[in-house]
Amino acid sequence: MSTGPSLKQHRLIKKINISTFGFSRGAALARAFTNQFMWQCESDCNGLSYGTGKYPIEFKFMGIFDTVASFGLPATNLNNNLTFEGRDMVIDERIKMCVHHVAGNELRFAFPVDLIHKGNGQIANPNWKELVYPGMHSDVGGGYTPGSQNVNDNFARIPLKDMLEDAVSAGVRMFDYNQLKEKYGALFTEQFEIQNETQRLYDAVKAQMSSTGKVQDQIAAAMKVYYSAYGTLARSKIASVSQNVRKENKFRELLPIGPSDMATEISRLEKLQKLTAPIKSGGMNIFRILSPVSKAYEFFLGVDDWEFASWHKESTPEIMSFYQNYIHDSKYGFMSNAEPFSYFRQRTVYESRRSGKGEEVDQKTAEDKAVCTVVNREVQQEKFFDAFERAKQEQLPLAM
Repeated sequence: MSTGPSLKQHRLIKKINISTFGFSRGAALARAFTNQFMWQCESDCNGLSYGTGKYPIEFKFMGIFDTVASFGLPATNLNNNLTFEGRDMVIDERIKMCVHHVAGNELRFAFPVDLIHKGNGQIANPNWKELVYPGMHSDVGGGYTPGSQNVNDNFARIPLKDMLEDAVSAGVRMFDYNQLKEKYGALFTEQFEIQNETQRLYDAVKAQMSSTGKVQDQIAAAMKVYYSAYGTLARSKIASVSQNVRKENKFRELLPIGPSDMATEISRLEKLQKLTAPIKSGGMNIFRILSPVSKAYEFFLGVDDWEFASWHKESTPEIMSFYQNYIHDSKYGFMSNAEPFSYFRQRTVYESRRSGKGEEVDQKTAEDKAVCTVVNREVQQEKFFDAFERAKQEQLPLAM
């Protein structure tokens, strides 16, 4: 027995709002998922629609932390010339707001970062932000296990708070920082609260980092601050994070392939400078290093002049305290120290590239935008003339 009009007569879905978040490969997944979803939508001058019901849909916000796709073999750093559909990391300009937090001090070979900038160095939407923070991959993306490497994990809450504030400002229906504090006091203290000392030390580091220019330049600025802090700690005979952990885990078996720590690397290089003439290539000193384990194993270590200069530049007590107490050493113990790469080998940075499918979508989007610009102009002109005719008939002053 029917009690009223069919539900089909009512448009229960008024609008679909999509917001995505992710860290590391989760960030890569968020980017690929959003592309695949958007490519299934229809587009006209009123925006995007989805499904047989042609429901209006808006991709409101994307919040991603340090995108590491690393497609291919595990723990490798293959060139990102792979541009099949599922690998398309380019973020569509129709996403209203995108924020990407990049780890400025990550150095692991297996963790190249995919920026949201396109290959031409430009960002697709002026509303988007790509921000560089000091710290390692997980320092920026949620934090390590509490107590890991005897380092305080409180700093990770600063990028988290910033992302939360940007999401709420973009219209994502989430509790903001202060609401979390009021409604969930214990949970807030345990997982969200930023200690005053953490904020103070971070502010000191941030003041020394470049906040303008290309993202690659901002990462280089973060590395200069990082090397300066570690160099000053070494000259002050203060143990670094990895040195402290190594002492505690002196019986842990690590492969002898990877580097021990920055101070040891610099010490060996400076001794080598006295024993053998390095090859000078531009601004880089290249040394032939022989492994003490096997003379058959050797690799070339390149150290730029700016890295040496940064190491020997004096840091401040605030910045040293920040790196000693709040930032982990992601290279120490990674894959049991199997990565044979120096602390002075800079992280690989990729600018996103479109797949063939993505290029087709971009071309159609540009064509649709051009058509809609013309249509909107014609609609506005028609409205103006209609208003003009009504004003003439009613002998009313024309509202401009």
